[in-house]
Amino acid sequence: MIAISGINNISYLEHRNYGEKAKTIGESNVSFADFLKDAQASKRICSADQKHSANPRNPYFAQAQDGMLSYAGLTFFCNEKNNALELGDVSNPKDVISIGLSHGGSIHVNKNDIADLLKCSGLFSAEDMDRIMAAYEKQKIAEQREKKIEDEMEDTLVDRAS
Repeated sequence: MIAISGINNISYLEHRNYGEKAKTIGESNVSFADFLKDAQASKRICSADQKHSANPRNPYFAQAQDGMLSYAGLTFFCNEKNNALELGDVSNPKDVISIGLSHGGSIHVNKNDIADLLKCSGLFSAEDMDRIMAAYEKQKIAEQREKKIEDEMEDTLVDRAS
């Protein structure tokens, strides 16, 4: 048996088979919600009871291959250190939106790529999609406010120049 952070002890063969099933999600009619229910039922990943542990492992890592998860033409990178899926350039913290996931971990997405994240509705559970949509709406509102402030400043400068 092997122990993987946030995952119950399973044999290497079981883990490998579990990973093979996960890799086919994007190519089949299996939704992640169904995949997650199956995985929790077999106790291979953290259950709702375990999600409040110190640092539950990001459940979407199970679908990754070589530290990357591809879905709907997008590639997410698995940052095991931060327990986060990453989409886009996340090197500048000012340009990153961090979204906590319902079963542990988070998604870090560049503000410019958040609309692309919505294309992945079949990948994420319904609860996580609600969190993603809320973050998307907050980002849209922030952009509108920022544009309004810039427009007002520009109008003020034009008025002063006149």
